[in-house]
Amino acid sequence: MKNENLKALIDIGSNTVRLVIYSPPYRFPNIFLNKRFYCDLGRGLDKDKIIPENKIKKLLSSLNIFKDLLNDYKVKSFEILGTAAMREAKNSKIILKESKKIFSKKIKILKPLEEAIMSGYSTISTINLPHGLSMDLGGGSLDLAKIKYDKIQNVKSLNIGTLRYYSPKNELNIPNIKKDMNDKLNSNNFFLKNNKNIYLIGGAFRHICKKYLSISNNPIEVIHSFTIKKIERSKFIKFLNYEFKLIRKKKYSSLSKREQTIPVAILVLQKILKDNINANLVFSAYGLREGYNYSKLSNKDKKRDAFVESTKFFSDLDSRNTISSEIFHTLKSLIPKKIKIEDRIIQGICNLSDANWRILSPYRSIQSFLRIARFSWIGINTAERLFVSYTLFNRYNPLKKYRNQIKEYLIVMDKREKVYAELIGNLLKTVYLITSGSKKLIEKKFIYFDEKSMSYKLNDKIENLMQKKELQTVKLNNLLKEALKY
Repeated sequence: MKNENLKALIDIGSNTVRLVIYSPPYRFPNIFLNKRFYCDLGRGLDKDKIIPENKIKKLLSSLNIFKDLLNDYKVKSFEILGTAAMREAKNSKIILKESKKIFSKKIKILKPLEEAIMSGYSTISTINLPHGLSMDLGGGSLDLAKIKYDKIQNVKSLNIGTLRYYSPKNELNIPNIKKDMNDKLNSNNFFLKNNKNIYLIGGAFRHICKKYLSISNNPIEVIHSFTIKKIERSKFIKFLNYEFKLIRKKKYSSLSKREQTIPVAILVLQKILKDNINANLVFSAYGLREGYNYSKLSNKDKKRDAFVESTKFFSDLDSRNTISSEIFHTLKSLIPKKIKIEDRIIQGICNLSDANWRILSPYRSIQSFLRIARFSWIGINTAERLFVSYTLFNRYNPLKKYRNQIKEYLIVMDKREKVYAELIGNLLKTVYLITSGSKKLIEKKFIYFDEKSMSYKLNDKIENLMQKKELQTVKLNNLLKEALKY
């Protein structure tokens, strides 16, 4: 990846200070570099509103390292954001002054509602058509945003943070925390009640999700868009209860920096689960920084589909041709209307359909599956991720041993999704078999879907291109027959 037109954000949070460098295009989080340091600026913030001198020194040391990285990668466009700790600390002027000496640039300290809005934008920009409550839990605040698709309906920022409850002796008074938390959350029932989905943002929530994925034997341990549905709630609640007791038994000195944030995060989740018995919990791998970047985009760019845009970028890096649009229209003409698959998913599949040509042919099927399944896509959920991966697996000629290798992944796919993916994958294989990616050959429409017979038929001129037997229309029609059952 070339380091051209890079942009960066420095986020001075209440727990970590982080530098994230982004590469174009900017509609999706195309992260070039992500560097963080734990500075704990918000620890015990409720007590005296003073950031200790040693933590300020650690912060300034981190900022100097960030400056070197920005210079090394020739990043000229960057901004510095400050959140709850910078807002509330009585001595934050020291940081403002010293930071300006380092960067010759002011820190933009976000107001509470600005922070909540940016967190809401993070959900809008990385989740497809979100509908519900976005919750961003940081070291110093809990930011709430009611969201419906691409609109933020209402926001609120509460002084609930993973670090702010710690005493000077690094102790947590759990009964007092529960009371304070419940008082603040109960006074904002408008936000907490009757949510269809709750989108969880923040490092503590990500840590909890990662741990849960590791013990639940999920084949794809991808945090972003991982969803706890109603059927899995009791298992997740038991996990939270166990983790809370486990961490509380440990000595504070043995806890990692991230583990120190988990008790308060679990208390928040327990309260939310109690108040929203029917809501899905959706974890996010992104946050305020991505929301802030999204807020700076033009309206035209905001309307672009993030998943499709990321697959275009992937394709531009690795594909041999630029005919994904022609392949999309061909596929659309071959998929019966009864088979319901979103156009954006099909477009993404078409964009990725030639991205693995450099891999040796015997390995293309399995490498395509694993590469796509593990890539940092946004705008798709776990089921859609697997659907795209399995479709591209079938686009090649997978060996039996590779089919056995992906069985553990396919367990979480239903029969309908598998059959649809097999059909579309084999349609793609046919398109490339005949045309070799040639736009002119694709336009000849060598195969078509006959609505009367509900089957695939060959164009009479196919002999000019290739032998009929090589098209395997029998296999395609058998797959089509199976797909039409659903």
